[in-house]
Amino acid sequence: MNFIEKSLADYTSLCDDSKSGFITSLENSLLLAQSRLKHALPINLFDPRTACHELFPTVLCTPLKKNTGSRTRILDTQDCFGLPENPFIIFGAVVSHTRAIGRTLCYFQPSEQNQYLSIYPTKLVLPSQFGTCPVIQIKEFTSVRDELIDNSDVNMIIPMKVPDDTKLIFQANCTNYPSMLDKVVHTSSSNLKIQILFDPANSAASDVAYQFVISSYVLGPSYNCPSDTFRCWDAATNCIPDSLTCDTIANCHDGSDENGYLCTGRINGIPIPLFAIIITISIVNYSECNPTRKWVFCNHQDTTTTSIQLLSLA
Repeated sequence: MNFIEKSLADYTSLCDDSKSGFITSLENSLLLAQSRLKHALPINLFDPRTACHELFPTVLCTPLKKNTGSRTRILDTQDCFGLPENPFIIFGAVVSHTRAIGRTLCYFQPSEQNQYLSIYPTKLVLPSQFGTCPVIQIKEFTSVRDELIDNSDVNMIIPMKVPDDTKLIFQANCTNYPSMLDKVVHTSSSNLKIQILFDPANSAASDVAYQFVISSYVLGPSYNCPSDTFRCWDAATNCIPDSLTCDTIANCHDGSDENGYLCTGRINGIPIPLFAIIITISIVNYSECNPTRKWVFCNHQDTTTTSIQLLSLA
């Protein structure tokens, strides 16, 4: 039994001999498919000048609202420079070094307590310059502590917050940066903060560069993500927020959240190609009941399989 047949089979009990029953059943079937193949920005297939409602039930002609949830933030190191006690709270971010000169620090935290962070570089240029070695480090931490900065003047002891219990999860420098490109790292527990430290070691701004994609995600059951999330195809349990899909940024390392099939137009949450297949199969099979013009779901059962087909009823 293929996916379409199985999706329809799940609604064998919804057979009704009235038009309203058909619409309810069809809507439920669409919602079922939507729950299994979602995660893309919907568009209205039908031009308002066409007589959509003469072709299909009203439920099919209603455009969905665009997903207005939080998106991936685009930040330069000068924009994300902050304090460890007040990190950027993100669903996703792209952090780049393009113009800042000197040592920089950025802090990030996932938007929800049950979320992890994944981080991978899409650009790393850290060549040695005149005996110097630029370095970038990413550390995770849970909390902050007070620390006194003493510059040997008793009147100038400055208290400040610094990350506590840090753990290094990524480091690239002038000797290993080519091999670190595209390496994916993850926070070891949910709700951990990260610190990105970049020291250009007196290199000119034009000689060094980096770009990281940071994404929040939750751990779901194997191959079965919670609602409002999308499972990255290269990870059985990593579920990113729906709002990070189809935004031209690969929050999944394999780019599956930007797949052309997922990001196509939709009708009631079902990709247009799949919707067309469902309708085609239904029309092809409709004559098995009674060749009239009133459409309902008809429950066909035999000893080997159960399927729902969109059929006409006298």
